[in-house]
Formats: sequence, C-alpha cells, structure tokens
Amino acid sequence: MDKLFDVCVQLLVDLAAITNTTYEEINVILFVFIMPGMLLILTIANFILAVMLFKKRRRFI
Repeated sequence: MDKLFDVCVQLLVDLAAITNTTYEEINVILFVFIMPGMLLILTIANFILAVMLFKKRRRFI
C-alpha cells in the first residue's frame, strides 16, 4: 500500500512540474473539484439508469 501511495504522490508531483503549479494546487483541483464532480455525474447517471430499468421492468409485467 505504501508503494501505491508513493507512486500517486510522485504522479502528482510530476504533474505539478509539468503544469507549472504546486503539489497542493493539483491536490485541491483533483480532490475538491474533479472528484466530487465525477461522483455527482455518476450518481445522476446511476439514478437515470435505475429509473429506466424500473420503467422497462414495469412494461413487461
């Protein structure tokens, strides 16, 4: 598990160097903006698919 953490941290450090920002800025962008946005989108998509499945099942009964 420590190896995975080290790889992820190194990836963020390298990305910060490429984009000319800091590790902290990349971390904030990733975990404050991108991740919650993705979770919101996936939750909405899951809800829509559940409604579609419910309607399809109701049609066959």
